[in-house]
Amino acid sequence: MIINHTSPNRIKTIKRSGYSTEVEFSGCLFFSDDIYTMTMSTATHHYTINVNDTDCIHVSDLEDVDLDDSSALEMIVHYGQALGFDLDEDLAYELLDCSSTAWDHFQGEDVCFLDWYIQGIQGRVARQMGFVACESEDEQGTVYIVDMYNRENLLSYKGEI
Repeated sequence: MIINHTSPNRIKTIKRSGYSTEVEFSGCLFFSDDIYTMTMSTATHHYTINVNDTDCIHVSDLEDVDLDDSSALEMIVHYGQALGFDLDEDLAYELLDCSSTAWDHFQGEDVCFLDWYIQGIQGRVARQMGFVACESEDEQGTVYIVDMYNRENLLSYKGEI
């Protein structure tokens, strides 16, 4: 299946962002069955990748795996605690597999940063488990989170739309 990503900028290199309280997707891009834009930019660049159903894992099937020097759950706990949230590994697992969301447990403007960070971790976990994409849901519907760090070659540029 062909899945779509749009960006206000041409994509040259995808980096793993540093640990911060800014928007942090950890090198992941978000794809959809449909082409949609979420930018006010005058330019919208369209990219696709081709994946098979077997390349995708549903978010509810994710497991705790090692990423860098920590487990995915440890990374979620550490990031959440840095934002001031009372988070343990049990809750981190619920957030990882979307059996609950950060919005179910916490309040305040920093919840969005935790939520975005978890989505990046979900994409990285899917890759570590041998999948290309993590299938999940967001405000647009079905979304495919793909860890694109050092995988720019998977992107097919379709031009401006």
